[in-house]
Amino acid sequence: MSMTEYLIQTSEQHIKNSTVRPGPSKIYNLAQAERPRRMVRDLAEDEQPRERLIRFGTESLTDAELLAILMRTGSRKMNVIDTCRTMLQHFGGLHKLVRKNWRELRIIEGVADVKAITLEAAFELSRRLQSPLSRRLRPAYPSFCCLE
Repeated sequence: MSMTEYLIQTSEQHIKNSTVRPGPSKIYNLAQAERPRRMVRDLAEDEQPRERLIRFGTESLTDAELLAILMRTGSRKMNVIDTCRTMLQHFGGLHKLVRKNWRELRIIEGVADVKAITLEAAFELSRRLQSPLSRRLRPAYPSFCCLE
């Protein structure tokens, strides 16, 4: 048996034996999933979000591209940009997306716990920057504050 055949057989056995996490089905864009997946690194340099940000600034990026920089990687079915486009479409745009908690974000294919928590933390930082200074100075956990 060749190494390739062994790896294929092992992968198939792993898939058969793996358990599926309970919860709702993952959402992904069928139109994007049916076409061959192009990884971001395979895109032309002027189409890659990080490189565009470096060359042209944040204003040149779409909401999906900015989110893609935070999420870093996509899934087997979609690259990170397509994942972010699907997320924005599913939740009805950026203004509604930022109101979702990390558990709700996991419904999107390619968004697991760590990515969802990262996004929720970024959304919270944005909210804090927009809030009045006096509100931001109050500690969330008074027991950790040494100034009592």
